[in-house]
Amino acid sequence: MISSEDEYVIDWKIVNFSSCPLTSGKKLSTRELTFEHLDNSTWEIHLYPRGKAYEHYVACFLARTGKNDAGPKKIYVNFEFSLITSEGLQCEKTVMHDCNFFEPEMNLGFNIITREDLFADRKTYLWKDILTLRCRVGKYSPQTRQNCYNVFRTRNCIQTSNIHLPIESFQDASKRNPEVLHISTTKENDLLTLNVYMGKGEVFEGDPEENVAVKDGGTAFNSLVHIDIERSKRLKTPICSMYVFCSVKLVDNDRSFPFEYEDEYIYKGQLQKEIWNFPRFIKIKELTKDMIQDFTLHLDINLRICDGTQSTYLQEDLTPQKPKHIVDDKALKSDLVSLYRSGLFSDAKLKIGKTCFPVHKAILSIRSSKFKKLFEEHASAEKASDGKDSQSGQNDNECILNLTGIPRDRLTDILNFIYTDVLDVKDFDTCLSLYTIAHEFDIPLLKVKCYNFLKDHMSVKQSTQAMLVAESLNDEDLKLLSKNMIKYSRKYFPLEDFPEICQPVRYAGEMKKAEDELIDRRLKTD
Repeated sequence: MISSEDEYVIDWKIVNFSSCPLTSGKKLSTRELTFEHLDNSTWEIHLYPRGKAYEHYVACFLARTGKNDAGPKKIYVNFEFSLITSEGLQCEKTVMHDCNFFEPEMNLGFNIITREDLFADRKTYLWKDILTLRCRVGKYSPQTRQNCYNVFRTRNCIQTSNIHLPIESFQDASKRNPEVLHISTTKENDLLTLNVYMGKGEVFEGDPEENVAVKDGGTAFNSLVHIDIERSKRLKTPICSMYVFCSVKLVDNDRSFPFEYEDEYIYKGQLQKEIWNFPRFIKIKELTKDMIQDFTLHLDINLRICDGTQSTYLQEDLTPQKPKHIVDDKALKSDLVSLYRSGLFSDAKLKIGKTCFPVHKAILSIRSSKFKKLFEEHASAEKASDGKDSQSGQNDNECILNLTGIPRDRLTDILNFIYTDVLDVKDFDTCLSLYTIAHEFDIPLLKVKCYNFLKDHMSVKQSTQAMLVAESLNDEDLKLLSKNMIKYSRKYFPLEDFPEICQPVRYAGEMKKAEDELIDRRLKTD
């Protein structure tokens, strides 16, 4: 593992990953990165959705570009790749680590996971169809003092078409006279052509079910519904490819789907004419009267198309900026940190148990209306008791606030934020606790930063805990965030997988309402 004090951390989120049309050997890349603490060398991260050499893998590589590289010829670098789960945690079994000399235009990497394992566990790796790859890079001889953290996002642009296709007198539709439908999207007209027809008297030599009653080398015959999807237009360039996902459902009188099938295909653009023969899954002899409405066969077809158009951008850059002037070393923030840590000129104390924290009333009052009110109440009490008891010594006017219900670690975090505006939180429970304190003490900026952390890291299970806190605080923002998490995740994770969510807790009515809204929306869509 790389030391957390001497590294660059890059998180790369690939949106709509499963629809990426790149074939084996084709890669996605981040923009060029300059690592100042690696002698100003320049780097890129490459991701091969269908492997660099083996198409059954997802591969990732660290590449030294050499384009604008000001570094030495060789740099000895530690690097690590891993996948981040839907919980926001690093998946240990995907961690790949190596160290080596890198020269310009050199790359090294790993087959990080098989595509079979990746898609078999979508809940873990592909929540909302987003794959998150983390890369850590550090110099072998540590020289950096601060972490550098970047988040990249790549979006595979997807176009969708939802089609209801009634085929009248379907048995008369032949290959020479098919039911033809030109498929358009919001960006492209007549991008694909759909041909549906009956293939009659076809031979099933390799189908054991059809041949079970056939003896002496005989063959079985049947008629099938053929669905052929032809690329109508040339791809943008000969090297481009186009990913198409297709779902076909046969609709009966009860609006149910007795037959349905889904598959995916990549048009590689190498041929003048490319036709995808969608798997033949509807056999005429298996159709019943309920499946045929007025001699018409009804098909619901959903197409998801990605033509290789991608956008990659830097979503967040938390790399410490190099000071422009020497005077920046005496910035106001660093002065306030020194003032807080030294306790110089402190005029109040916050007390938890036997531990006291020296603070400055003016700073806390500006940052928190609750602290301002507590200091004013203490001053009023002191003024009211002035002269009544003069035997308490020189500490009569010392301002000490006794705080209860706040752990010492959380108070330390709160004071660090009040003096520096820096939120140093790494886990959900800590952040939720800080959000509660920020709400009670009215520290708006801290509350906003905690809310953003919760929004990005909250899991389905944690939304129950967040909802309980929201109700205790009567906080509408946190309630809405928790409800949306439950409502949206219901599409991806059956609630029966999480019995603790289904238990009758105080917000059961809210969750039932969210589920009803989701069901209504699905019915309208259908």
